[in-house]
Amino acid sequence: MDIGTGGEHYFMALCATQGITANKSQTDRHGWDVLIEVDRAGVPLSQATLHEPVITGVVQIKSTTTSSLKVSVSLSNLRNMASSPLPAFYLLMDYSQGQVPIRAFLRHVDEDLIRQILKRVNKHTVAGDEGNLHKRTMQIDFALGQEIDLHEASALRTEFIRAIGNSQATYTDTKQRFLRSVGYEDGAGKIRFQLVGRESVDAMIEATMGRGGTIEMQDMLVALQRFGLEDPKSHHHTPVGTLVVDPSPPMATGTLTLRSRRTGDNVQVPAAAYVSAMYGRVPSHVLQARIDCGLFDWYLSADGASAKFASTLDPESPVKLEDLHAYLQIVAMLNQPEGLGVEFKFVGRPRVSATINNGSSLPAFPGALELADCLLKIKATFGDRSDLNISLVALLEGSNIIRPFFAYMNQKASARLYWPAGDLTEAYEAVVVTKLDLTVGGKCYLAIIATSGEMTLLPDGRFSMSSKAFDTIYKTVLRPDECRDEETLRHLQQVVDDYSHTLPVLRLASFI
Repeated sequence: MDIGTGGEHYFMALCATQGITANKSQTDRHGWDVLIEVDRAGVPLSQATLHEPVITGVVQIKSTTTSSLKVSVSLSNLRNMASSPLPAFYLLMDYSQGQVPIRAFLRHVDEDLIRQILKRVNKHTVAGDEGNLHKRTMQIDFALGQEIDLHEASALRTEFIRAIGNSQATYTDTKQRFLRSVGYEDGAGKIRFQLVGRESVDAMIEATMGRGGTIEMQDMLVALQRFGLEDPKSHHHTPVGTLVVDPSPPMATGTLTLRSRRTGDNVQVPAAAYVSAMYGRVPSHVLQARIDCGLFDWYLSADGASAKFASTLDPESPVKLEDLHAYLQIVAMLNQPEGLGVEFKFVGRPRVSATINNGSSLPAFPGALELADCLLKIKATFGDRSDLNISLVALLEGSNIIRPFFAYMNQKASARLYWPAGDLTEAYEAVVVTKLDLTVGGKCYLAIIATSGEMTLLPDGRFSMSSKAFDTIYKTVLRPDECRDEETLRHLQQVVDDYSHTLPVLRLASFI
C-alpha cells in the first residue's frame, strides 16, 4: 500500500465528514498537498465582518509506519510553507499498526516554527548553498503539535479554527508582519570600521554616551544581516567615512545632590546616566560614565576613582532661572570643596556617595549667584510660578537694576523721589503713589506703591522726598505685549486713581 497516497485520501475523507472543503494539489510545487476551506459556522455576517474571507489554509500530509513522531522535511518545502500568507499545517498519519491510520498529529506552522525554518534556510543561504535547499532537511517533531482524535466528529475542524482564529484577515496580517520582521531582532546590518588615533576613540565614546555626534572612520565595511549572520553578497567597503550617532536615552535617571558637610548647604538637580556602547571594546582607562545634569556633565572613570566636571552652559543662551541658580551654586561649592559630599540616586539602583577632594577650575562668576538668588526671591515676592528664562550674560548685565530693585522691594535700601513743585511754594505732608518696575527675561515685574516721608522744596523748583518704607497697593507680572495693551494700561491707571488716604495723595504713577 502507498501510505503517502493513502494518508492524503484518508485526510480528505476526514475533511468531508467534518464540513471542510479539501482541494487536492495536482502538482506539489509549493509545498502543500491539500488546500482546505473552513466555513465560520455560527459567526453571523455583519458590517464588521463583510470583508472576511472563508478560512483557508494549506496542509502537507506525511505518513509513517514507525512509532517515531519526527519526520525530516526538505528545507525548500519548509520555506514554501513558512512563507505562505495562508495558514500552513503539517499532518502526520500513523500507519504503524496496519493499513488504517490509528493516530494523526497536526503541527501548525506557527511563529516559533517559522523562526526555526527561516533561521535554518538563512544559514544555508549566506553560505552560498541556497540552490540546494531541496537536498537539505530539517526534522519536524509532531510531538510538539496537537494529536487529532480520528473518531471525534469535529476534532480536525476544531483544531484548524483554534490555530487560525475566527478572522483570516487578522491572521494573514499578523503572519505577514512577523515574516517581514523575524530575524532582525538584533538589527538589519553591521558596520565594521577602524578608529585611528585617540581623538577618534574619544569622539566615539562621547557620541555613544547619549549625546550623539559625528565620528570620522576608516576602512568601513557595511553588511546586511539576518538571524545574526552576515550576507557576504551585501558587503560594501569604503576606505573612509563619517558615522552619525543619534542621541540615545539614558540607562538610568535620578538626582545628583551636593552637600557641604561643613555648612550644610546643599543643592539637588535631576541627573541622567549614560554609559558608552564602547564598554568592553576599548581599554578601561579611557572609559567613563557621563552624568548629564542639564547645564553640566559629570564624568566618572570606569573604576569610580576620579571625576571631571564639564560645563555645557552657553552664557548667552537663556535657561530656566532655577536651573541657572542651581548651576551657579554648584560651581561655587566646587570652588571650595572642603568637606563637600556628592550623592547619586538613580531609580532602581543603590545610592552612591563620595567625597570631593579637588575643586573645579571653572570660573565662579563672582556676584552671579547672588543676582540669581535675588531674582528668584523677586519671582516669589510677585507670586510668579511660571518659567523665567535668562542667560548668564543678561543676568550679569542686569546687575545694576536687579540689585537695587530687590533691595528697595525688601526695604533694605532707600530711594529719592523728585517731581515739579508747580505753583506750590512750601513743602507739605502727603502720600506719593508711584510705580516700581523691573523688566527681565521677557517679563515685567510691576509694583504700584504708596510712600510718605519728609518733603523738601529744592532751589530748582522741584519737590524731593526720601523713601524707604512703603505700602504695596498692587503688584503683578506682565508680558511685553501686556505692557502695551490699552485695556491693561487703563486698569493700572484705575488702580492709581482709586487709591485714597487721609493725607493728600500725589499720583506720580501714570499709565495713560
